[in-house]
Amino acid sequence: MDMTQYAGKEGQYLKADDFTGKRFDVRISAVEMVAFDTDDGEEIKPALAFKGKDKKLVLNPTNTKEIIRAFGKESDEWIGQKLMITVKYYESFGKSGFLVAPITEEEEEDEDIPF
Repeated sequence: MDMTQYAGKEGQYLKADDFTGKRFDVRISAVEMVAFDTDDGEEIKPALAFKGKDKKLVLNPTNTKEIIRAFGKESDEWIGQKLMITVKYYESFGKSGFLVAPITEEEEEDEDIPF
């Protein structure tokens, strides 16, 4: 019996498995708030959409703080900004999670630094 129908659907949100061993530079096209059902009720989280990409990235508090630090607290200011996204294994938690690094204009200019 073909069991792929029980393996879960392709979702609209990125998962760490989508990025294994990869790094992507993306541009934010939208910020939306999404609701998730939890044992404690409903939880609202920000999610980023990217130019030319189908899936969105749901932000955790750490990644949200990093984006605020770089681009400001107003989500409207995030539109058009560039991010580097990869997956990092967090040994202390025993699992993988997203590492989001904003790419600021100053960092883009510094790309020619010889090492």
